[in-house]
Amino acid sequence: MKIIQTNKFIIIIFLLIIVSLIFFLFLKNNSKTVNFVFLQNKKIEFIFNKYGIPKKDTIFIINKNSSLYEIRYGLKKLINKNNQVTIRELYWKQGDFTTFIWFINKNKEWIVVDGLKYNNQIVKY
Repeated sequence: MKIIQTNKFIIIIFLLIIVSLIFFLFLKNNSKTVNFVFLQNKKIEFIFNKYGIPKKDTIFIINKNSSLYEIRYGLKKLINKNNQVTIRELYWKQGDFTTFIWFINKNKEWIVVDGLKYNNQIVKY
């Protein structure tokens, strides 16, 4: 009797693990946005090699009084003691996905500070 109960318990645990994995994979593949923390501090050359030539390449300055679009709002944390920072923004559009990667200039090199990728069919900015 204890063997049957133990086997049922093992089967229930196994099924819970399988259901959890399926749920995790579903959430991962259907997420609305992708965070680019893994690209932080990478040089712009690395990004060009990974993503190719962007659709748009823009340089702009923000300060503490800048009005920013929602997707750029997180860049305000980069404003330095001079109350401004120069940002380089690369933009790609691939199918249903839009990708933004932002850089600041450190030691004469453009370095990734943030990025965002989202599905245009799910998220509207």
